[in-house]
Amino acid sequence: MSNRIKLLGLVAIAALTAAIVWNSSSGPSLPRPSATPSVSRPSATAGLPAEPKTASYLDQVLGGTAPGSPTGDRAQSKLWIAGGAWWAAMVEPRSLQYHIYELVDGGKSWRDTGTLIDDRRSAQPDCLWDGTHLYIASATPSLTENGAARLVRYSFDEKVRRFVLDRNFPIPISATGVVSMVLAQDSTGQLWTTYVADDGQVSVNRTLGDDLHWGTPFALPAPGSLVTADDVATVVAFGPGRIGVMWSSRSTGTFYLASHVDGDPDDAWAAPEAAIQDRGIAAGQLKVVTTDDGRLFAVVTTALGDDPASPSTAPQILLLTRAVDGTWSSTLVSQLRDQNASPLLAVDQANGIVYVMATTPKKGGAINFKRSRVDSPSFTTGIGSVLIADPAAPLTSRGTSAKSAVSPETGVVVLAYDPSTTRYVHGIIDLGGGVAAGPLPAAGVGAPRQLIFHDDFDPWKIGSSPNIGWVLRATDPVGAFNIQPLPTRTNKSGSLAARTVGKDVRACKSFPPVTTGDLTIDVRVRIVRTGSSDTVLTEVRGEGVEAATVRFGQNGMFAYFSGQTKIRTLVPARPAVWYRSVVVVHLKTHTYDWSLYNQVRRRLIAVRNVPWRDATNLPMDKVCLRTATGGPRIRLYWDDISVIH
Repeated sequence: MSNRIKLLGLVAIAALTAAIVWNSSSGPSLPRPSATPSVSRPSATAGLPAEPKTASYLDQVLGGTAPGSPTGDRAQSKLWIAGGAWWAAMVEPRSLQYHIYELVDGGKSWRDTGTLIDDRRSAQPDCLWDGTHLYIASATPSLTENGAARLVRYSFDEKVRRFVLDRNFPIPISATGVVSMVLAQDSTGQLWTTYVADDGQVSVNRTLGDDLHWGTPFALPAPGSLVTADDVATVVAFGPGRIGVMWSSRSTGTFYLASHVDGDPDDAWAAPEAAIQDRGIAAGQLKVVTTDDGRLFAVVTTALGDDPASPSTAPQILLLTRAVDGTWSSTLVSQLRDQNASPLLAVDQANGIVYVMATTPKKGGAINFKRSRVDSPSFTTGIGSVLIADPAAPLTSRGTSAKSAVSPETGVVVLAYDPSTTRYVHGIIDLGGGVAAGPLPAAGVGAPRQLIFHDDFDPWKIGSSPNIGWVLRATDPVGAFNIQPLPTRTNKSGSLAARTVGKDVRACKSFPPVTTGDLTIDVRVRIVRTGSSDTVLTEVRGEGVEAATVRFGQNGMFAYFSGQTKIRTLVPARPAVWYRSVVVVHLKTHTYDWSLYNQVRRRLIAVRNVPWRDATNLPMDKVCLRTATGGPRIRLYWDDISVIH
């Protein structure tokens, strides 16, 4: 490159820096300053109250096999505020699975509620609390079916202060894994997700009618939405009545926003707005927060640091603001010389203050913050004030926080991670009312038993196969597993029916591996007729090994296996009658209990401490039901199946 070209590039960056520092704004392109500005730059601390109190605390250490970045970065959020406290999706140290944690003890520590989010070590969850339900979309980067995104939904139980998994969740919402999927909900209650696909296409998906039914992911119908896999996208609901997808385009140096009116057809999107545009501007970090009055705030990093010719005063982090009338402005938050990365955003609507938090330096070390008035953003120079810094976590980085606005009652919480020590660390900013946190649990009170899943199959149409993780063997006939109406006096309609066509059919559902404690499988079953083999009412398996198994024998009597011995009971099964089977598997002793009840809740069978059929010490991770071998009229119906650990 000639010296003349380099000089022109430096002049362009200098002009860009000046434009942003002066906070001149309007229009889709980067604003340019006038040659002789008529006003001076406003004081960054003008009108601000005294600097808030902060504190930071060390949290759990995950160990040598911990995920690389459990707090993530890019566009996701792993914190939310509900029930008067902050909550987080955090990795539990022993299992290395994502659990739901509550901030307790005045904000000093986190309490593991035991509620599972995702058992996959490389998963990255994005969390959304809408005031009624907690939604979490979680996926791994693996381009396989096992890496696919899952949606889980929880309801909040105020009495025991924990989130309880809702019926028929989790469900898959993508065919394969994706990177940095983000979730939002529009004003009609419709859920939306977005992510940048492996081919660089900004992709979106949405619910169809309710939270359990999803469409097929499709390319965002907007010019400029084909970018690179290193770009980033996020989705946000903002007023009045719109959903917006915001994304970066490194090739054009632009951060775009495309919006969709709630309730409009899927392909009806407004022409994309350029929030800011210039050479080297767009990079792969983006966080967005909205306010009640319809404004939108985004904090982004630039790619100017990738160019060694960029001066140290070039912009590194910018705050982009979209006014209610749709105009954009940009404000300089930090420069390249500040060495900030992974910015976060929080808006205190009550006091009209915006907070920007970032890792400093880029390689990790601390989380610093700056603040400004929302109505006239302007930030001080330098790296900002310290929020999180501790010698025991020397490479603290990659913070995460909530999507929602904050207040003096909630405070601000940032959760970060040090990969060198595999330790979580969190910091709090007191906005005047402390920080929202729950009570410490009573001494000796452990986490309650957790519902792994409860499927009642009611939301699906008759004849359909519900998309909630039940699978047949590859050799089983297509259509053998579907929803059938059963309007009987003892069971509601909408029950699941697995049917045979001249052979047995096995339907199984996997769940996160269980290695300790007790595992309870509770299911209602209805047998139409006997066959030439047993009907399996409940079979608990792990890594291909059958542990507990209870059956309806071909002789018309119920049976179970004790070790390798089949025990035939003297209890007959009546055709077309609903029974309830409850199997409790004891992982420590390799035994199980079985109770069988009839339709009037009378217990017919009760056996205890039965040895497993195969006592191999393996985690349990699957439950199966199986029809008998025989003709096409042999069927097994089941309903209201739950697994509890």
